Amino acid sequence: MSYGEVFAADRNEYGVRVARKPSQREVLEAESLRIAEQLAKIARFGDDVYEDDTVLAFDYQFNGGSKVYSYAIIKCAGRWYTTGTKVNGGQTWDQLVRFWTQGTVVNMWVAAEWEQVL
Repeated sequence: MSYGEVFAADRNEYGVRVARKPSQREVLEAESLRIAEQLAKIARFGDDVYEDDTVLAFDYQFNGGSKVYSYAIIKCAGRWYTTGTKVNGGQTWDQLVRFWTQGTVVNMWVAAEWEQVL
C-alpha cells in the first residue's frame, strides 16, 4: 500500500468517496509510509564517500517534467559545486541528496580517469 492509497478504501457501495476525518492511527500510518518512501529514495545515494577533487556527472529530471538535464559536480574543500544557474556556492552531500530526491536522477557517473589535453 502506498501513501496515496491509505484512504482510498473510504468509499460507499457506489464508489463515491465518503468524507470523514481519518483516525489518528490512519494519519500516523500514512505519515509512516511517506517517511519510508523518502528514506528509500535517500538510501539510494548512500553517504558521501568521495574525496576532494572527485567529479560526478548526472542526468536529472525535475519532478513533473519530461526534459532530462545533464550536470557535473566537483567536490572541493568538502563541498560540492555544480554546473547550472540555480545553485550558488558549494553544497553539502545532504543538500545534494535533498535536491536529487525532489526529482529523478536518471544516470550518475564518477570520473575515473583524466586525459591531459595541454
